[in-house]
Amino acid sequence: MRKLQQRAAGVLETVLAGTALHQILPQQLQQLDTPGERGALQDIVYGSLRQLGRLDAWLAALLERPLTDPQLGWLLHPDWWIDKLQVQYPASWQGILQASLLHPPFTLRVNRRHGDVAGTLQRLSEAGLPAHQTGPDAVTLDRAVAVHSLPGFAEGHVSVQDAGAQWAARLLDAQPGERVLDACAAPGGKSGHILERADVDLTALDVDAARLGRVQDNLERLRLTATVRAGDAAQPEAWWDGRLFDRILADVPCSASGVVRRNPDIKWLRRPGDIAQFAAQQAVMLDALWRLL
Repeated sequence: MRKLQQRAAGVLETVLAGTALHQILPQQLQQLDTPGERGALQDIVYGSLRQLGRLDAWLAALLERPLTDPQLGWLLHPDWWIDKLQVQYPASWQGILQASLLHPPFTLRVNRRHGDVAGTLQRLSEAGLPAHQTGPDAVTLDRAVAVHSLPGFAEGHVSVQDAGAQWAARLLDAQPGERVLDACAAPGGKSGHILERADVDLTALDVDAARLGRVQDNLERLRLTATVRAGDAAQPEAWWDGRLFDRILADVPCSASGVVRRNPDIKWLRRPGDIAQFAAQQAVMLDALWRLL
């Protein structure tokens, strides 16, 4: 356990120095031998990031002298983050902060090409995985499990996707035969959902060529087809063929403040100036994409 704690401390130090958790944690998990060790490391890291603000306060109250080894501190949210929530949500900021400390729900999207919510709930129950409906196509399990143990996952009958994220394709409401652009597609959840709902000519675009592999993997598991292309939504002249799209989904880069339960490193990586930068980046992308619609 001591070695796991030391490894977790190293991960936390790297994250708090500015590296996103999804960039560093998988490398560390691959170096461990057993599922138990990998699960323990993940729990320590995620738990520490979720509770870091509270733990810092407790630590300050209990220590007689400052820590000489910063890694110890990493194992134990920021003030500006709390201040913004207090101003923008004066009646509910405490509840928002409390909710951000909880474990995220484990929610599935039912592929309507292969079944419905009622049938999926029945199959999950038969597999000893109680769940309940949380959206038109969403079911949330009482506990998280390995995805490959989910009935129908390998066959593309269900996918892991938060209930809120499932509204994007539903609100886009693409119709059969339309030409659709998913402008920030990786890792592919929304692209898959669009294609599950209608037979469309979909282009799945993302600026991160490396992450497009996950888009393709998800589409293959779902037995669906799209044009997967690397490109910057803010610079369509580099990849657009000149044909207009009937609908465009732009899940543009943002602060990710709404998903800190699932990405607890976000509140420690973000800086006050990031919000204005994201807004400027979003405006550039929207101006560029508007001409394609």
